[in-house]
Amino acid sequence: MGSDMNQTQIYDQQFNVLSGGISPFSRAFLYGESVFATMRISGGKILFLEDHLYRLEMGYHWLFDTEIAFPMDHLSKGLLLLSQSYKEARIRVTFHLNNNLYEFVPSSEQPEFIVMVTNLEQKFLDEIGDVKIGICDEPYVRGVPHFAKVGSYLHQVKKLKEFRKNCFDDVLFLDDHRRLTEASTSNIFFRKGELLMTPSLSEGLLDGVMRKNIIRYVKDAGWKFTEGHFDIYNLLESDEVWLCNSSGIRVVTQIDNESFSKSEWTEKLRQLVLKGIENDQSS
Repeated sequence: MGSDMNQTQIYDQQFNVLSGGISPFSRAFLYGESVFATMRISGGKILFLEDHLYRLEMGYHWLFDTEIAFPMDHLSKGLLLLSQSYKEARIRVTFHLNNNLYEFVPSSEQPEFIVMVTNLEQKFLDEIGDVKIGICDEPYVRGVPHFAKVGSYLHQVKKLKEFRKNCFDDVLFLDDHRRLTEASTSNIFFRKGELLMTPSLSEGLLDGVMRKNIIRYVKDAGWKFTEGHFDIYNLLESDEVWLCNSSGIRVVTQIDNESFSKSEWTEKLRQLVLKGIENDQSS
């Protein structure tokens, strides 16, 4: 079931290879009506699979307001079997609804899922890249529950394109109180002295699976940590900043015109996550 390096393979609900993708009649294509999870395969194993599927199921119930037509074990077992054919890869599961083209309100048809797997060359957290981010001044309202990862990223994509024209790699969004929320596809962590900080979910951001597990590892290790409400001045006065998502961790070297340094804490954080994953897989 594997594929050539850097190529993407698509699978249906029975984990058979699909020659195409989502139908043009899919409501995911027509209206962005879908929920998805993006996971990382490393060493032939899916990282944080249970966390991803739990959040995906919550998002499914919220969006489609119906029960899933099959046991989640079917999806879980299929993904585990599929992962054995890949060493390092990115995997995305998308639930969507096929519908009549002229029905704006969906019918009673049952949502279905497709799986996309893309081979990757680099091992997970083999190294931590650096990133320059700009701050978006427009108030950011995500508009969906913190557990729902939906198929419409129009606002984030549009702003990211604008900021990349100005030589930034990513964009950081502020809420209507000018407090920190998240980057385009990542959660943010920052450090002042020995204290690690990240915005609270109440700020209207995605409850990222990587975010959740970094918090768990940090607390288990006894590091100083807090979630809260932070403004841009808290961030600019910090000593080190990171972005994280299911693809890994990136260290921030510039925010707008302010430069930031990478210290031994970046390697400490990388080792903490790798050790945590190793312990999870051996337990």
